[in-house]
Amino acid sequence: MGKSQREPKKKKRRGDEEEKAKAPENRWLYIAFLVLMCGGAAPVLLPMFDSMSDAGWFDFSTSAYVDLDPNSTEALKDVFFSGNPWLVLCKNTTEKLPKVWKLTSDALLADPDPQGLSLGVMPCFDPLPSGKTVYERFPTIKAPPTNVYVPRPAPHAFYVANGKRPAMLSQSYFTYKTPDVSVGTKVIKHVKKNTKRSYGIVASTSELQSKCLKKGLCAVIINKGKFDSEQQDLVKQLMHAHRLVTFVRLDTTKRRLDLQSKLPVLSGMTAEESASEARVVLLKKRKKENGKGFLALALDQPFTHYYTTSFLASAAAKLTEGSEDGGELLVLDKAPKIKMSKSAKAKSKAKDAKKEKKKEKAADKDKKAAPPPKEESSKDKAAREQARREQMDREAKESFSYVEDLGDDDDDVIDLEEEEDDIVDLDDDDAEEEEVEAVEDF
Repeated sequence: MGKSQREPKKKKRRGDEEEKAKAPENRWLYIAFLVLMCGGAAPVLLPMFDSMSDAGWFDFSTSAYVDLDPNSTEALKDVFFSGNPWLVLCKNTTEKLPKVWKLTSDALLADPDPQGLSLGVMPCFDPLPSGKTVYERFPTIKAPPTNVYVPRPAPHAFYVANGKRPAMLSQSYFTYKTPDVSVGTKVIKHVKKNTKRSYGIVASTSELQSKCLKKGLCAVIINKGKFDSEQQDLVKQLMHAHRLVTFVRLDTTKRRLDLQSKLPVLSGMTAEESASEARVVLLKKRKKENGKGFLALALDQPFTHYYTTSFLASAAAKLTEGSEDGGELLVLDKAPKIKMSKSAKAKSKAKDAKKEKKKEKAADKDKKAAPPPKEESSKDKAAREQARREQMDREAKESFSYVEDLGDDDDDVIDLEEEEDDIVDLDDDDAEEEEVEAVEDF
């Protein structure tokens, strides 16, 4: 290619080179200007950023708590009467959230097994639909004391679950000035521990009465022998899904429930086969207007997750309503009892007889091995007789001691039956049932 065909070289302009050389200097001038502006405005902007951060302006993560409206009856029902576990922070709407609560919320989001726990924030000082506050409606919820310098109580929280009365979270969790991340985990662990469900084993009528019949709606799982791992997992799932139902287990190896013969035969099985299978029986005290006694409703299907879950959902609602209609429902005039089986009774009697024989043999052996008693001497007889007479003289003097007559005025007699104090039995079924039924009273 010749020189004539070559492209002419572009001439560099002096202005472009000067602008490129000055560009770095201009950039640093801009940065310096921004630093000076921000540095001078820092005392004003930083408090604004802090307050906005506390209010949640810069928190774009998912919140683990919900704001509870004290005028929402549905929300109040779910918190106090559903049986589901709740941890509720009492805070005025104008106050900012404590740092411990933010850590607690993060800990719940990171918990692999929250066990159904929910977090809520409620202005407990605001009146409920009835005009009462949360503290007046539920006396077990108490606000920290106030003084002249602190007109409003410090933030505090309570937890409630399983149909029981609310309990206060220790105020020590809110005393941390610079709380560590582990504080939130400790709060969640504490609440889960105190709201965890468990089931007990009943082996006598008194245990059935205290652990089951006095707890409102109770499910008795009747089985022979120990639970296997699958059955244990099934009971745990049922307890968490039906938190208003109390679960107990009866081992029928040596004992039986007196109403077992009245239970329906399992579907597709004979009576002998049904007797060896695990059964579920729901028990509940009858309504006062219907009379004394208990209602019993048994599952007529195998003890599996599918059948038991649907059964508990429908049967629990039916027994709670108090309706006694239906052929499968058993109406008991008296409380059910736990009795020993005939074979167990025979073994127990034989065992007791062996124990008595062993005691008699041991007593005879000790009697033969004991040395013969020594004869009492005349001096010992005289000393014993003298001591007896002195004791009789002392008793005679004390019985005829002088009592001063203070007059004919009668003593004031208080009739305890007329002025009897009100006694609240915390374990009373009627008291618990009345509290659960008064859901609308907010």
